[in-house]
Amino acid sequence: MGSETLPGPLLIEMAQRSEELGYEALWVGETWGHDGIAVLTRLALATSRVKLGSSVISIFSRTPGMLAQGIATLDEISEGRAILGLGPSSKNLVEGWHGVPFDRPIARTRELIPLLRRILSGERVDHEGEFYRMQGLRMPFKPVRQEIPIYLGALSPRHLELTGEMADGWLPTFFAPEKLDDFRQHMERGAENAERSLDAVTFCPWMLTCVSSDPEHARALAREHIAFFVAAYGDAYKKLVRRYGFDEEVERLLELWKTDRQNLTQGVSDRLLDAVAITGTAGQCRERFMELYDLGIEMPAVQTPAEAPMAVVRETLEALAPVQFSR
Repeated sequence: MGSETLPGPLLIEMAQRSEELGYEALWVGETWGHDGIAVLTRLALATSRVKLGSSVISIFSRTPGMLAQGIATLDEISEGRAILGLGPSSKNLVEGWHGVPFDRPIARTRELIPLLRRILSGERVDHEGEFYRMQGLRMPFKPVRQEIPIYLGALSPRHLELTGEMADGWLPTFFAPEKLDDFRQHMERGAENAERSLDAVTFCPWMLTCVSSDPEHARALAREHIAFFVAAYGDAYKKLVRRYGFDEEVERLLELWKTDRQNLTQGVSDRLLDAVAITGTAGQCRERFMELYDLGIEMPAVQTPAEAPMAVVRETLEALAPVQFSR
């Protein structure tokens, strides 16, 4: 289950219900709204078994020390259930909200991951790197786990290689299952460079999913979500969708964003919608999720469209719950 904008009491209710339904992890995003670690801490206090992950925190939003102490604190409160999901975010958000340059995110991530692992190990850290400098300090409390999993929200080829080389998990969004082999090739290259198996990386794509007894309503909600994120949210999504072969759709969405936003969804073709979203009745969506499991995707995350009504969110989570696949 993934969430970013559910209000407080409903968030707790849905988290507890997701745990009852057997979901392996709850994911909380972070953009310019609620603080991700704070929300996850609230979920930690309301649950007892489900893993709790950030999907994703921008590497530009906190220092290495703040990232480490935040996730270590969450891990302590949740008794060892935390996952640190990281990503570069977008130039607009990093520079417009955090006020720092969007500078060389892949190289920065390459330096950050081993540094975080050193901090979380509890050792005293001296580090003089290209992006980060730390001198002689260690966390004054012992982390519950010295090896908290680090997942990357990788989309670009270089970021995918880094994921295969260094990460414990992969958290893509706008994932197209038919392109899995392409993604895997880049990650395998990174894994080979690190002399490790790609089996060390858990695949956890955020699947845009909408279940409804009215399939056209589900498709409309997913189409709206795709249209906004590709047209307005960041270059990473535009580039990804272009790599999928949807140049015409991207150009159409950009033009509509400039000239006719009320009809923005017209830029999302049926072919693009079906490539990156799972929509339909409960039975139809369960069939698509079974295909994901058959592809070897261990932990697909259910992401509902941003504007989905609560009734649709509930219907989607109930329909795609792990207990539905274990009967």
